[in-house]
Amino acid sequence: MDYRRLVLGMVVLVAVLLAGCTGQNSKESPDIISGTADVSEKDSGKTVVSDSANVEKSGSDDTLQTSSQETMSLNDTINIYLKENPTTGFQWNATVTPGLRIENDTYVPDPVKPDVAGSGGMHYWLVRGIAKGNQTFDAVYMRSWEPVTGNESRYTMNILVV
Repeated sequence: MDYRRLVLGMVVLVAVLLAGCTGQNSKESPDIISGTADVSEKDSGKTVVSDSANVEKSGSDDTLQTSSQETMSLNDTINIYLKENPTTGFQWNATVTPGLRIENDTYVPDPVKPDVAGSGGMHYWLVRGIAKGNQTFDAVYMRSWEPVTGNESRYTMNILVV
């Protein structure tokens, strides 16, 4: 009788663990959103709003190519928020031109119950304009160990620092 309970318990445990793994398909694109995340550094910078009007599907796959244009004063900051799920291996790789500086680069997981696997969260960057002119924040959503194919989801922000 104890053997049956042990086997039943193991089957239930496996079913619960597998149910927690039903998340974002690796072929799906990440959500590009704006908002607030619970980050330790407070600032008075501009929060970037990226709406669905800027999102375009590229080709026949589900990758996103998103871009926006912002203007900021010299030494001001912009907050950028992008949804991310590193439990799948996918993360944003962000770069900036020399006239911008990333002052905060933080991932904040979504609040979930302790027994839920595969949860995503929000990636947050605080970007400061340190030189006047046309600057660029560029982020590619990919697995770090996979080669770049050109089909990755990409978020680009063109920033005019005045």
